[in-house]
Amino acid sequence: MSEINYQALRERYSPVPVPKCPICGEEMSIQRISGAQVVYACSGYGDDGDFKIGRTLADEHYEKSRVTVLDVGDPEVLALLDWLETKDNRIAELEKIATDYALKFQKAQDALKHAALLHSRTAQQTNNFAVSLPDISEYFINDVFQPLRYERDVERAIIKAGGKACGRRNTRTERISPAM
Repeated sequence: MSEINYQALRERYSPVPVPKCPICGEEMSIQRISGAQVVYACSGYGDDGDFKIGRTLADEHYEKSRVTVLDVGDPEVLALLDWLETKDNRIAELEKIATDYALKFQKAQDALKHAALLHSRTAQQTNNFAVSLPDISEYFINDVFQPLRYERDVERAIIKAGGKACGRRNTRTERISPAM
């Protein structure tokens, strides 16, 4: 489909401006309207509403200045063109907003991928660290193993190596008393 020239349509259906008299340069007045044909002529009236000096109704100046104009101005077509222009402007505005949001979404998605990549690298690095565990023989007092001291020192060694120590496990057992 060929491109529509809206400016040409606007000019074609706009009302024709009142022409100036080719003789004296004054604005002419409508003398007769027949369909789309409008006859303009310089009537000879002055600003005060009376004839100008030396002028009479239908004199030679009137006859020479008379012009017929074809006025096909249509306000409905002009209103439709205005509506189309408003619609096109709104579509362009919404497309700009959608493009801006798409760019923001893409940036957020890229940032999320980058954060996930950093997290996976950190997790891999966290899982691959070396811990120097304390010598277990140091935790025997009178041939009795001291588990809480050993657990505390192991957690400190893990944290010192860059790891994260989980919460302590409860090593005490609870006695269940028989129901009475």
